[in-house]
Amino acid sequence: MSPSAVSPPARDPAGAPNLAPRPHGQPEGGRGLYRFAVFTIVAALVLIKVGAMVSSTGSGMAYLDWPLANGSLWPKEMYEWSPGLFEHGHRTLASGVGLLTLILTIWTLRSERRAWVRRFALGLLALVVAQGLLGGLTVLMGGREKGAQPSPWISTAHGVFAQVFLCALTVFAFAVSRAWHRRSAVAASTAATARQLASLGVISIFVQLGLGAIVRHLNIQGVLWLHITMAMLVAVLILVGALYCSTRLADVPGFRGLTRAMLAVLVAQLLLGIVTLVVRGGGKDTATVDQVGRALTVTGHVVVGAIMFLLATLLYARTRRNLVAT
Repeated sequence: MSPSAVSPPARDPAGAPNLAPRPHGQPEGGRGLYRFAVFTIVAALVLIKVGAMVSSTGSGMAYLDWPLANGSLWPKEMYEWSPGLFEHGHRTLASGVGLLTLILTIWTLRSERRAWVRRFALGLLALVVAQGLLGGLTVLMGGREKGAQPSPWISTAHGVFAQVFLCALTVFAFAVSRAWHRRSAVAASTAATARQLASLGVISIFVQLGLGAIVRHLNIQGVLWLHITMAMLVAVLILVGALYCSTRLADVPGFRGLTRAMLAVLVAQLLLGIVTLVVRGGGKDTATVDQVGRALTVTGHVVVGAIMFLLATLLYARTRRNLVAT
């Protein structure tokens, strides 16, 4: 059955939020709220990049106090190319993302009539606060002596939690976008397969991101090779899911462009993965390039992985929301 637009009932039997499209697909909070949410996503990606630079350059304990840096809001090292620049720069950007999330939450509470979207915004605010506290705990549990190292397991959790926040923010942006109100009827078997493939993609990427975080923070050789093996499985799942959705859902608005973006990001991530393995020296402490170049390569791999997770999450959300099984 070819996809076609449908108008769902005002409220489903389970009492879910009103699904009836607004006139012309206009989001309740207005286009401004959606654009601000996208801006916050970009800021979160920059924050993940800088956070990865902190771990890749060994700058995690440049300051032994938190939230201040040597008792200062803006230490002198911020004007130098130093570990302090990466560490406190990361803290400063994190505060900025927290502020953006607070603004986003207030904006949503004032403009959105959907109660679940308002609760979602409050959940995002709680997530970003928890992430900030987890980052502070990483420092405080790292020790108070010179040369101390951050707690590797807490650092790993901090990195993974950042990815969770990013994807939750992506789903929120989708919920306040015009695309949320588009519904297309497709065969039940097609919708079910698309949802299953999309969910497998999200789960596999999440596991892969966790393994990658363990490799970065604990440098465990066995986990590195598990990460490499898992990359092959993830690549196959993303490839199959993206190709299936791009062909079987080609007439559903938004799916073709989204899946093409996923395939492009997949290629970039595989290439970056190979280069990252080379500059890591096969997982050893040696590297074939200088520290900054190595850090830029490794963090590029981290950020592109985050973008893949973001896109896979969006694909799953769209298969659940935009497809109406018939």
